Amino acid sequence: LCTNFEQAMAIRFVAGLLSSNSAVARAAMRDITTEADRTRCFSLMGVAYGVGFFIGSSIGGILSRPGEVLPTLLAGTFFVKYPYLLPCLTST
Repeated sequence: LCTNFEQAMAIRFVAGLLSSNSAVARAAMRDITTEADRTRCFSLMGVAYGVGFFIGSSIGGILSRPGEVLPTLLAGTFFVKYPYLLPCLTST
């Protein structure tokens, strides 16, 4: 459990290194598409990754430090001690 931003980023970095599904997704995409549709499908995959990175980062930023955003609701809870737990839980 991370108590500061640097720890949370290090854990997410290691998790990203260990869960590379991009190669598997591209191999599956090649197997299920026809030659005529392959170019369009691979370009849509790139767009999906870009949109996912943008939306995922935005959601993570919104969910970080919930104890500071909602102090009356979350005072003395687990989220005050571990401010980056909520975005990490929602991303896994």
